[in-house]
Amino acid sequence: QNIAKVLDAGATEAGRPFFVMELVHGVPITTFCEKNRCSVRQRLELFIPVCQAIQHAHQKGIIHRDIKPTNVLVTIYDDKPVPKVIDFGIAKAVDQRLTERTLFTQYGTIVGTLEYMPPEQAELNAFGVDTRSDVYSLGALLYELLTGTPPLDRSSVRDMAWQEVLKKIQEEEPLRPSLRLSSSASLPQFAEMCHTTPAALPQMISRELDWIVMKCLEKNRTRRYETANGLVRDLERYLADEPVEACPPTFTYRLQKFVQKHRRLLATATSFLILLVVATCVSSFAAFSAFQSKRQLQTSLNSERQAHQAAIEARQRADETIASLRAAVAITDEGYERFRRRNWSEAHAKFTEAIEVQPDLNTSYIQRGNLFVSLGLWDRAAEDFRQRFQASPRADSQTLFGHALLQFYSGDELAYQAACSLLADQYAESAEIRDQQAVLRAQLLGQKPLGDPAEIAQQAEELAAIAKTPWLEGLVGRAQLKAGNFESAERHCREAIQLAKGAPSGVGRVAYPNLASALFQLGKKTEAAAALLKATDAREQWLTSMLANEPGDLELPSLTWSIWLEFEIHLREAITFIEGKQPAEDEQVANLYQHGLAGLKDDNVYSVLHLGQQHIKRRDWDAAAAEFVKILDGLPEGFRGNSREMRLCIEMVHNSELFDRVVQLRPADYRPWRARGRYFASRRSWSEAIAAYEKTLLLLGEPTQERGPFGGRAEMLNELASILLLAGDVKSYQEYRDQVADTHSATSFPESASLFSRMLTLRPLESSHPMVPLELAERSVAQQRNAWHYWTLGIAQHRAGNNSEALKSLNQSLNSWSDWPGRAQTHLGLALTCHQLGRHQDANAWLRKAQAAQRELDRSIADTDYGYATSNFLCDWLATLVLLEEVTATLNHNQVPQPKK
Repeated sequence: QNIAKVLDAGATEAGRPFFVMELVHGVPITTFCEKNRCSVRQRLELFIPVCQAIQHAHQKGIIHRDIKPTNVLVTIYDDKPVPKVIDFGIAKAVDQRLTERTLFTQYGTIVGTLEYMPPEQAELNAFGVDTRSDVYSLGALLYELLTGTPPLDRSSVRDMAWQEVLKKIQEEEPLRPSLRLSSSASLPQFAEMCHTTPAALPQMISRELDWIVMKCLEKNRTRRYETANGLVRDLERYLADEPVEACPPTFTYRLQKFVQKHRRLLATATSFLILLVVATCVSSFAAFSAFQSKRQLQTSLNSERQAHQAAIEARQRADETIASLRAAVAITDEGYERFRRRNWSEAHAKFTEAIEVQPDLNTSYIQRGNLFVSLGLWDRAAEDFRQRFQASPRADSQTLFGHALLQFYSGDELAYQAACSLLADQYAESAEIRDQQAVLRAQLLGQKPLGDPAEIAQQAEELAAIAKTPWLEGLVGRAQLKAGNFESAERHCREAIQLAKGAPSGVGRVAYPNLASALFQLGKKTEAAAALLKATDAREQWLTSMLANEPGDLELPSLTWSIWLEFEIHLREAITFIEGKQPAEDEQVANLYQHGLAGLKDDNVYSVLHLGQQHIKRRDWDAAAAEFVKILDGLPEGFRGNSREMRLCIEMVHNSELFDRVVQLRPADYRPWRARGRYFASRRSWSEAIAAYEKTLLLLGEPTQERGPFGGRAEMLNELASILLLAGDVKSYQEYRDQVADTHSATSFPESASLFSRMLTLRPLESSHPMVPLELAERSVAQQRNAWHYWTLGIAQHRAGNNSEALKSLNQSLNSWSDWPGRAQTHLGLALTCHQLGRHQDANAWLRKAQAAQRELDRSIADTDYGYATSNFLCDWLATLVLLEEVTATLNHNQVPQPKK
């Protein structure tokens, strides 16, 4: 009844579609309301059939795409106004053709009327147009019925360029109808037309009608009414004085609506209640006054006692903190005095004692780190520098460069990138040449610079133009080499060597590795070999001199420890590039490490490790196992994946002969098996990994507390679950999953709850405990709101079928930490959720983002010695592989991958 009849339809011989529709003798709905001076209620009652007509068209698979007053005509039937929707000329079929011929739509064409156009229709492709686009246009029409003007004021866009108008539609939020009315110069005339006053009309439209209209006009279509019927229901609720869905259903709002609907009954009841309360108050006032006075006196005394006790305790805590800081500073000063007197072992003991007394004292870490640097114990120095900068990021540029250098040399890529970020944040804009030089040197340590190579080369050239020194010329040569400008790199390296003539020997020699690489790139292989030989000869001479000195005397004239390490990094890179293989382990470098340990006089784990590695080279497995068992006995019970303890355990297990002898000597120790499981998992050797994980759980026994070694059984079970699915053993996965749901559903630790929830939601399989994963995830988020726990909650909500909430949680995960290394899982969760919501293009986009994020993490992990085996992201990587199988199969074939036979 409310849609003009289509009498005929088809297409011309040229392919242009046409429709023959019923001629409606009517006027636009806004004109009708103005001429007939319709009230707000009458306007809403006239608008509701329009929404119902659009809903009818949607049910037939048609989107109108051009709803506006001139396409909604009001005619009179039987003395009653009847609105009719006309002009389906640019309508769009949802799942079928409008005519027997194919309609031709040119890319880049905008259809519709600007004042009523939804944001997605204002895009050049308009692929996102759906039934919610018509809901937006209905909201714009309702806006004009309530205010007299459309949301997009015609006068504001009259002089705008086309692209600016489209951008305004897509981005600018319209004023609420009540605010538009309040600021309108035509309010008195419009209010009179609606049979009310200028003061009352905005009040009448505020709140419910504001909410309804603005919900229709949401830029994000997922926040609009899903259907035109949803809009109709809310308008009918408003007209019936019932709560509408377009606003938060607060208790106050529901109470207001209840009072509005039952005001007479409530007025009577309130009168009786007031009489009762007054009578009760009068009778109780005297007794209450006496009781209150006594209670206030007692409360005041108790508060005074509590405040006094709290002040005493706070003073005691402050005194204890100050005392421990003073003691730690005094001990650190004693250590520095021993360091200055070259008493390395006592200095080390003092620095360590200071750290134990006050772990937050940064000075102790940096002093002990400098001690390790002096002795050439680079890995231990890197660990102390990392601890120092985790507590406080501020330092001079040279100390920060040393921090970046140590992290890169020790192989911790993430710590190196963090150090470079600290250095750039503090000194990239500095006017000092030495500060800018430190920033560029740090960015150029790796095979691929941290930043744009051309931009870095330009910055280096600008520095060298200010002061022409061997160091800056060498820096420009390195930067040009990384930017691919090999001729420029050769020229600057030779200039550095030339400028260094007559200076101490170390100044010029550090340019030779980069000169060799540049020459090799230019095809000058003979000259490259000669330059590389000069670099290796210099290295040999420096190592010989260092070993000839006393421990702690590593630095030579014009060769500080940082220049030595930087030179060593560049030389290893040049050898690898020119010779096509990693340089062999240098015995003198190992001797230099032992030289430093001898100066420390510390029979520590590293000296034992080195001795065990020497036995391995001689294939003396029993002697090697005996040394490694000493290391194992000295390790703590629990340690993380990227810890030095885990690396030491991996050293024991990646060689099968050594592993067999270690477990023979320590058959009840689960830690070698745990490391072996991680090692084989990182190599995708699933069957060997499963055997090692199950042996670990067997040796570990039943947990005595939720958080045990390596983060407890939760992390191990999660990793094992992923490995079982990757190996195709779905039955074993289901058994472990049911066991976890039965025994760990009440866990209180947020990390454990999150891990168990993730394990239970790895695949959408039938479960006897369907709500346990969601309960665990909600518990973890309630205690710790971070990217990891929000991801867990999102995938649990998706598995439970609550995809709208899943979308919010997964987006919150990305918002909490956009650069989270494990974010590929979040992207995959969003892909699954969008697929379930019918947003297939978004689902494919999230899949591509997940693949890119995982490749980025793979590249950073690939540079470490044992890959994911010694990474904190093994669990995330395994879960990503499982989800990637599911998402790829779902998007390509709309089905979950079947278990492998």
